[in-house]
Amino acid sequence: MRLVFVTLPASDAEAMLLLLLRERLVAGGSIVPTVHSRYWWNGEIVAEQEAALFMETSAERVEEAVTRLKELHPYACPRVVVLRAHEGPADYFRWIRDETREV
Repeated sequence: MRLVFVTLPASDAEAMLLLLLRERLVAGGSIVPTVHSRYWWNGEIVAEQEAALFMETSAERVEEAVTRLKELHPYACPRVVVLRAHEGPADYFRWIRDETREV
C-alpha cells in the first residue's frame, strides 16, 4: 500500500480526488481543506494557503497515479510525496488493491 500526499489549490482538491477515484488510480482519499504552506520558490519564501490530499493506492498503480497527478496539477513543481505502508490491517490493504485494479 502507498499513501500519496499532495498539496494544491483548495479549489482543485475535490475535482482532483474524484478524477483519480474514477480512473481507479486511488482507492480513497481525504481532503484537508486548509494547510498553510511556506517554501522557497524563485529565490523567495512564498506563503500559500492550500489544501492537502492524502490518497491510498496500490504498489502496482502508484507510478501511474503520480504521473496523472503531475499532468493535472497546476503547479510547475508540485509537492507529491509517496509513503510506503509497511504494516496495517490485511483487509484494508486488500480493499485498496481490489479497488485500484484496472477494469
